[in-house]
Amino acid sequence: AHADRYDAASAAFDPALADGARIAAVDRVLDVGCGAGISTRAAARAASAGHATGIDLSAPLLAEARRRS
Repeated sequence: AHADRYDAASAAFDPALADGARIAAVDRVLDVGCGAGISTRAAARAASAGHATGIDLSAPLLAEARRRS
């Protein structure tokens, strides 16, 4: 129910995270604490020939991440 709120709260950090991670097209990314998956989906787009996996403690948020992906 709060996935959009969590995504909005982390949105301010997303550009710096992406810049620091420097994900290349062939990279394999593990997104720990992925929430509803917004950062995992961004990593997957950056690693277009690689792979991105998101994990989180919250089963409802993971279900939402799967739905949104």
